[in-house]
Amino acid sequence: MLHPGSKTSSLLCGLFLAAAVPSRAGWGQAPPNWGDIKFGLVNDGKALYNDRMKAALADGIQLGYRYVYINNGVQVKADPAKNAYSWLFSEWNDYAATSKAMGLKSAFVIYMLQEDQGTPAATLAANAQDPVFMANYFTTLKLLAEKVKGEQAVFVLEPDTWGYAMQAGVDPTQAKAVVNNLGGAFSYLSDLPNTYTGMVRGMVRTVKRSAPDAYAGVLMSHWTPDSYDCPPPDIANSNYGMPWRSPEDIDCSADRNVAFAKKLLGDGADRGDFIGVEKNGHSAGYWYALDANKDAFARRYFWNDQQNANWIRWCKRLGQGVDLPVLGWQISIGSAGLANTCAPGPLSAASGLGAETGNCAFEDTFFPYFFKNVKAYVDAGFIGFLAGKGLSDDADFTHADKDPQMGDKGWFFRQLKEFDKARPYLGTATGLAEGKKSGNGYGENGLVRTSVGWSLPRSAQSVPPRVVDSQGREVGRILPQGTDWEIGLQGLESGVYWLNLQGRPAIALPRF
Repeated sequence: MLHPGSKTSSLLCGLFLAAAVPSRAGWGQAPPNWGDIKFGLVNDGKALYNDRMKAALADGIQLGYRYVYINNGVQVKADPAKNAYSWLFSEWNDYAATSKAMGLKSAFVIYMLQEDQGTPAATLAANAQDPVFMANYFTTLKLLAEKVKGEQAVFVLEPDTWGYAMQAGVDPTQAKAVVNNLGGAFSYLSDLPNTYTGMVRGMVRTVKRSAPDAYAGVLMSHWTPDSYDCPPPDIANSNYGMPWRSPEDIDCSADRNVAFAKKLLGDGADRGDFIGVEKNGHSAGYWYALDANKDAFARRYFWNDQQNANWIRWCKRLGQGVDLPVLGWQISIGSAGLANTCAPGPLSAASGLGAETGNCAFEDTFFPYFFKNVKAYVDAGFIGFLAGKGLSDDADFTHADKDPQMGDKGWFFRQLKEFDKARPYLGTATGLAEGKKSGNGYGENGLVRTSVGWSLPRSAQSVPPRVVDSQGREVGRILPQGTDWEIGLQGLESGVYWLNLQGRPAIALPRF
């Protein structure tokens, strides 16, 4: 991922602020103008969640986004006069304007194509081939994008949907959709194929057409394929989920997601700005509380260090394979010691599972691991997280100045405040994805891949370049070899490394 700043590297990056911004990101660099690691939290617009986020912002915590679902599309054929758009943007409400007034940006989870209705893959197929549905769908995207133009909004396009399509054996380049023959206001889609690939490219294009500065991407799912879909043998508890499986099964799962995503996205300008990844819509403690057996299977989402590392392995392989930066989405903010229930709170006097009270507290191990292992996520290609409960009756964020004895008792915001002290984690750089590639070389920079790392013409760099890792530490071996600098990376762990050049932007070396 992008070069975290040490004092030396931050100064170096500061010398090149005038460098051209790349047209799009690849794995190993963030999208244009993204900046450092971003955090956003789920917030459907209720005053309670706004007030808690305001308390965090007033405390100096660097929140970037609040996000909300755009759904109810299946029920009303994606009609923006009836789906979630209609109540988020009305005579009395403007979600984007409120975000801006709070000092935040808006993010939207577009979830209309199947919404877990019936057999999801069949629902997806029916809607994709319905011209009324698809015209309304693209109209909803257009209206949303118009509302957030100039505000660097994020659009997560149809999470779960592509996992269901994978499970059903769908080929996105062949599955039918109504895209290029909608006519009229949709003539800008006329060159796209009438397939799922054309449909997704049309989503990205529609967003970018009205909000060129927005970020859009699809999400791939670690819960597909199953372990038995990959070559044997399976190890014990493989049925608990991908993080419990062997390295071979983890890589198999990632590779199959890569193959599907590459077909789905294509290789043009409409492939998006990131690839999204998730853990689960509920916290580990929620699933444990729900299961009457209270056995090992009930604790399957309490990932230990190895299982969290396995998830990172999967995400990194996915990001590298599709050549996009990685954005985490809908991941529980829970921590150890919470009650694993919803208690009466500001939104409801109810209690137990199934109640949105504003005072729900459930344990999880994801972010406790993250805050102790940030480097691993940076090296895996992460640019940020849109975090929080996927369903209303799960772990609530609170702040020391707003409901400190409720929900997570302010734990997540306390961790973020400490996390912010070590910023920046990502820095400015020009990735090799933007170079003019010719064979093994990148003509724009003069770099050529070699058996030991890279070589760089000494005529282009009179003093030895420096290679640094994601913590700004100088690594590798630089030696003069004839007319070139030999940049040796042997013996280093797989990851992203940075080449600091005199008089030029730092260069990501993401393919090592």
